[in-house]
Amino acid sequence: KSLKGGHYNEYKSYLSKEMDVIGKWGTTGTALDNQTSALRPSVVNVGSRCSQLALCQTEIVVRKLKALNPNIGFNIIKMTTKGDQILDKALSKIGGKSLFTKELEVALHDNKVDFVVHSLKDLPTTLPPGLVIGAVLKRDDPRDCVILHKKHGNVKRLSDLPEGAVIGTSSLRRISQLSRHYPSLKFENIRGNLNTRLKKLDDDDKYDGIVLAVAGIDRLGWQERVSIYLEKHDMLYAVSQGAMAVECRQNDAKILKLLSDINDTETAIRVTGERTFMKKLDGGCSVPIGTWSNLDEEKYVLSGAVFSSNGKEMIFCEREDLLNITPSPLLCGTSSCMFSNEHVSNQKRKTICNDNGIVHGNGQVSFNGMDTPNNSNGVQSGSETANGSNGITDFSRDMIDIVHEQFPPFTAQSVRELMEHNLIIHKSGVCCFIQDVGKFDVAQKCGASLAVNLINRGATVLLDKVRAEGLQNINQAPVRELPRELQSMEPPRKKPKET
Repeated sequence: KSLKGGHYNEYKSYLSKEMDVIGKWGTTGTALDNQTSALRPSVVNVGSRCSQLALCQTEIVVRKLKALNPNIGFNIIKMTTKGDQILDKALSKIGGKSLFTKELEVALHDNKVDFVVHSLKDLPTTLPPGLVIGAVLKRDDPRDCVILHKKHGNVKRLSDLPEGAVIGTSSLRRISQLSRHYPSLKFENIRGNLNTRLKKLDDDDKYDGIVLAVAGIDRLGWQERVSIYLEKHDMLYAVSQGAMAVECRQNDAKILKLLSDINDTETAIRVTGERTFMKKLDGGCSVPIGTWSNLDEEKYVLSGAVFSSNGKEMIFCEREDLLNITPSPLLCGTSSCMFSNEHVSNQKRKTICNDNGIVHGNGQVSFNGMDTPNNSNGVQSGSETANGSNGITDFSRDMIDIVHEQFPPFTAQSVRELMEHNLIIHKSGVCCFIQDVGKFDVAQKCGASLAVNLINRGATVLLDKVRAEGLQNINQAPVRELPRELQSMEPPRKKPKET
């Protein structure tokens, strides 16, 4: 009941057989049911942008959670972000990496909401301290598509459009790739919500077509508007395009457990590689980076490319990594586990244990989960807490390593509660099941290696050149004039030096 896939009885049977390996890692029967119930909040506040698509996506998440948790109430709190407010500039001209997420994350940090729903492609690859991705939903179609003006109703390929046809998009990634393949096209900036952009296409004679993400069109039920689907040879999609993510507080075990029921592991692994690729290249809305990924039971394949703004230059690479992962030591209890050759030093392990309330001694360490009045570090000399109760679990050194190879910093209480339900925060910032950690590691390594390959072939120079081509950050825009009553308080401005 508390594990993905409903393998509750199998899990209880497994625990009884492996108790000598795992120690007191969780309980069975009614006790585990009670712990699961204790981790269910009664009311959840959900943050969302105000756009029609954002609200649609948030409602999809809420419906899925409500179906699994009918006794929980969900309140959707609408917010407007900076990206929603600035509609007269292309995203590449605005700059910044949190245009559609910052206000939501501030509310999350201030405990005004319990989680927020994003289009994952809008979420920066580096999250604010204390926030993580609690769930990634099953990916919808990640491709881009073209919606043509009604006057081009018979056009089936972009090459059939007349020379000089105007395509509306504010994405440098889309412009650079379409310019490369269809140099006869012209491009004009178009911003706004999906329905706003479609209205501009229909009502104005300015655009011959616009480029949009297929996933957004599908979620709003407008599939009949799509004229042309863009395949890999025409358009590499944006990192994480087509996936929705739920962001929450790192130490909120109740919400993380709630969200684990709607997490799609395959999608989460794929986008982990893509986001690592983007992060290593220091990418964002202001540079043209495209990707394409595939995952099956045996391998993870990731393609990636960077482009010049006019599409004439491209650096492309593809990498394939096998998913031959040894089971987690938390599940197998053997010495030949995924981190057996990457153990942290004894001194580092001791420091980690002290910082996180994990007991260290005689080759075994217990995770008691709570600081006590008698010891501010929460470290006990044995496997019992100050009040005499046993620690939640006994960990071998391999088990400690798997915890601390992941996303820091943890609190003892949150790790205890997560691991009771077979969850951990991966070092990429995504919550996942413990047995899937190795696959996330493969995807992360694949994305980083792919980026390094492109960097060695000149990707950094190419992207820096794109950034230098007229980037105007909104923080450099003219400051609004102060009210008259406050003008006298404004500090005098220094006269700029002549050069």
